[in-house]
Amino acid sequence: MRATIRAIGLASLMCVAVIAGWGIDAARPAHAAVQSVTVKVCPAHLSVSVFFDNVQDRPPRLEYVFNNIIRRLTFLDGFEEVDANGKKRTGWAYYARDPDLLSGVQGHILVNGSGAADFEVGQDCPVLGRIAGSAYIDANANGRRDRGEQGFHSAWLKLTDGGSWFVCGWVGSDTTFGITVLPGVYYLMPVAPPGYRTTTPRIKVLMRAYGDVLLNNDIGFVKDPRAPGDACDQYNPPRP
Repeated sequence: MRATIRAIGLASLMCVAVIAGWGIDAARPAHAAVQSVTVKVCPAHLSVSVFFDNVQDRPPRLEYVFNNIIRRLTFLDGFEEVDANGKKRTGWAYYARDPDLLSGVQGHILVNGSGAADFEVGQDCPVLGRIAGSAYIDANANGRRDRGEQGFHSAWLKLTDGGSWFVCGWVGSDTTFGITVLPGVYYLMPVAPPGYRTTTPRIKVLMRAYGDVLLNNDIGFVKDPRAPGDACDQYNPPRP
């Protein structure tokens, strides 16, 4: 199993980088504020993360090119992460599903029309990404799991992409859940049984690439004898 990952920083703009036989002319900056571009690619799937200095500096155009064909990447969402030096950085996630991305195909990423990173399609894709978490009794009803709060084994949940796709599930006796998904933006919502209500609003989850595992998407509940309970089909993404 192999998925090729390559990243090229754009801090040094007066140079030519060559990877996997492709030459990138970096003399013209793709975008002055872009820090780096990270690519994960496997057959038919291409995930790209662009990191930059400020939120307003998101590149307006991101494309990939191979065999002299240029195609647009689809914007998924923005995100923040902490790098190895403990510095917070802002990025934007993009994705493409393309059956022409076959094993061994080489190409590169264009940011605002300028070369930013090379890629080579791996032999196969890793396992699907997984959105995971657990249900708990929110003893102080503050909407977050605090130390000592017990698991709740009667909880249900709904995961949707905001469109017609959704899945409903029960956390089970160990109070945990894990749902496999393709890269994309998803909404996780707790579904309370009769006699309980939820304290967790919908959780927006960004699955940036194949094989990512997103943990700690915990959902809270409190006892309420007057609550009639919820049904999976009555929730939709606009729920606050």
